[in-house]
Formats: sequence, C-alpha cells, structure tokens
Amino acid sequence: MQKTVMGRRNKRLQVLLCVAIILCIFQIFNSKWNIFNIGKHLFQSRTTKAELKSLNDIAKDNKAPYQGEAPSPKSSNHPDLRIIVVVYNRPQSLERLLNSLNEAHYFKHNVELEVWIDRSKKDGSIHNATYYAASKFKFLHGKYKVCNHTKHVGIYGQWIDTWNPAPDSKEIAVILEDDLTVSKHFYLWLINVHRKYDDRTDLAGYALQGRSMKHGGAAGNLRGPDKDVCFMYPILGTWGYSPHLKNWLRFVEWYKNVSKDPSFQPLVPGILPSQWWQVFQKQGKTDGMWSMWHIYHTWNNKLWTLYPNLEDSRGLTISWKEAGLHYKKGDTSADPILQEWKPVYEDLPREPARVDVNGKVLRFKIQ
Repeated sequence: MQKTVMGRRNKRLQVLLCVAIILCIFQIFNSKWNIFNIGKHLFQSRTTKAELKSLNDIAKDNKAPYQGEAPSPKSSNHPDLRIIVVVYNRPQSLERLLNSLNEAHYFKHNVELEVWIDRSKKDGSIHNATYYAASKFKFLHGKYKVCNHTKHVGIYGQWIDTWNPAPDSKEIAVILEDDLTVSKHFYLWLINVHRKYDDRTDLAGYALQGRSMKHGGAAGNLRGPDKDVCFMYPILGTWGYSPHLKNWLRFVEWYKNVSKDPSFQPLVPGILPSQWWQVFQKQGKTDGMWSMWHIYHTWNNKLWTLYPNLEDSRGLTISWKEAGLHYKKGDTSADPILQEWKPVYEDLPREPARVDVNGKVLRFKIQ
C-alpha cells in the first residue's frame, strides 16, 4: 500500500517537473509566454461586438464634442522614440495596432505613444467607440496620450500636422495609420537605419513595409537586389513611415506655402500616382491623397526613401488594407511580418542600392 502511494506521488512530481521544464523553455525562447507577461496575453482586453454596437448606438444619438487638442507648434520634450498613431473610426483596427505596439521591444528607451483621433467632417464629432478603445488602452513602455483634434483635419492634417519636432531634436518618430500591425523588431530597425543614415542629405525618410507596388506601373512587387537588406527608392511608403527630421520640416514648410496656390498641381511625370491624382481631381477627392505632395517634393529635391529588403519580403509593418479612405473593401490577408531578428539585418551598406519607380536597379550598393 505504501509503495502504491509513493508511486503516485512520484508520478505527480514527474508531471509537475515536466510542466516546469516546458514553462522554462517557453520563457527562454518566447517572451510572450514569460510568467510576467502571460496574463497580459491570455486576458488582454478587447472591445466586444456588444460594446461596439452599444457605443455606436450612443454615437448616433450623442455627438459628444470631447475636449480637443491642437498639435503643438514645436515639441518641447524629446523622447528617443515618438509613435504617432492616426485614426478616425476603426476601433478594432486601432486595438490590434496598439496591442502589437505593446509586444514590441524598446530596450527601456524613452518612448512616447500618441493616438490622434480625427473628427467627423459632417458634424465635428469624435467617434465614440474609437475614443473608448483608445482611452482604455494601457501602454506598457512609456508615456501614452490620446489626442482629439479640435476640428476635422482629414488625412492631410493627420500626417502633416501631428509631428512638430524642434529642429535640433534627436528623436525618432514613426507615423502609423490604424490598419497596420508592427513587428516586435520595428524599433530596432529604426534605431539602426537612423543611426547609419541620418547624416545624409538625400533621404526623405524610412519605410517599414516589406512589400510595395512599383509606382511606374511595372508588374510585380518592388524588391531590391538579392541579399541586400535595404535599398533606396524615390517614393515614400505609407504603411509605417519614419521621416528624416530635417527634410520632413522642409517638406512641411514647403507644403504650407505652395498649397496656398490653387493653380499648383503636384504632378510628377511617368508615375501612376499622378494619374490617380488627376482622376481624384475630376471627382473632387484630392483631399484624400496627401502623399502626392510628398512625392512631388521628394522628386523635385532628388530625395529617396530607404526600404527594408528582408527575406520573403517580410516587413517591419503589415497593412490589413481595411475598408476606409484607401480601400473600398477590407482584405483579410496580410503580407508576411518579420518575426525573427538576424544579425545580418544590421549589416547596412555605406551606400544602399538605388531602385527606380519600375524596380530597375540604377546603382548597386557600396559596402
């Protein structure tokens, strides 16, 4: 009898020991299952469909103005990283992006996260469910702030007016639309490319997306030369963009001056975006294409955007291409996102390859 009891105890101890070993392995190889994080991932708050329906019903009957905040003329504080999320009325998309930002690695740097919510063009209201999703979120890595615009600013104001660094600031900024997800390694990439290339005068900024079309109209996805980890391209990527500070300030100043002239058209020869602009102009919809102004400015000043060129076109962000300003219908598929960091991603060339709008290599890298 005593042997039977001892045998059962031994089996229980063996089971407990196996469980403990498995948990240790998870903690070593996957931080998501670390004992300090497991509760966050298993019980992370989500806005339920019932909550969304209730809040959307409230939004129809109660156009709460909410207190607004105008973008600061010049930021007085200078974090290592400022994350700017722009959103209007997609609360579940916003939650998905914010949760991915909580998953990212920041190396205990000084990080500030701002969510900028635009107002309705029709009546100036803030979307209730979106405000609720933003306000209940808890950022685990630094300061967090929800900013309601004081009036409807559209996609132009969301992109052009929300980041106002001092000219001598050293902060890195990244602007993210709400239908994105970030890789947990996105900040490490930004640290490396800013450190390597910020002294250049010919860079407009740094794209985070792994896949893009060729804006000249050539078939296939945009790619740099094989085995290169990055390349330079004439047009920005809006699926996560980190501007070059000095050239961004020059662009904003230029735009605010030249856009006062109603006869000016920011058209660049030989690219599809110029054709889209002309179609939108006939439809009275150019207020949804702020990027055309940036494209013109970079073309006129011979500036480039640095793109990642990682294995399998993996991105530091992915877009879910959800229904909204840019897409009529949502796309449930998404491009591959970078999951594993490799040391080779830090082997950045002194002179990256340059690729034209049709994907042709104009100049190969110089290591």
